[in-house]
Amino acid sequence: LALVDYLSTRRYDAHLRRLRRQLAERKQRAWQALLRYLPAEVKIHHSDSGYFLWLELPEPLDAGELSLAALTHHISIAPGKMFSTGENWSRFFRFNTAWQWGEREEQAVKQLGKLIQERL
Repeated sequence: LALVDYLSTRRYDAHLRRLRRQLAERKQRAWQALLRYLPAEVKIHHSDSGYFLWLELPEPLDAGELSLAALTHHISIAPGKMFSTGENWSRFFRFNTAWQWGEREEQAVKQLGKLIQERL
């Protein structure tokens, strides 16, 4: 009953507006960092909805292999193969932008760019 009361108040609506604004700002900051640090050959598929970005690596790079290399630097990306049974997603990975953005995330994107550049 307490949950129903909370969900029906304006405070919850205000919370959702604030959360949406924060997520949009985080997505924008992540997108800008990706543009700044990733090689130009990497395509960023941007959508107005959600808090994920899909990135497409140039051929012949494989997102699964990049994911393993990134993990050695404590960077987690989700290879497209996790979301499809087809091979056509092997060059794609999903990037979560919902995290609170700071120096650690900025450095992780910079390192990700280096890992990709090494493989081109």
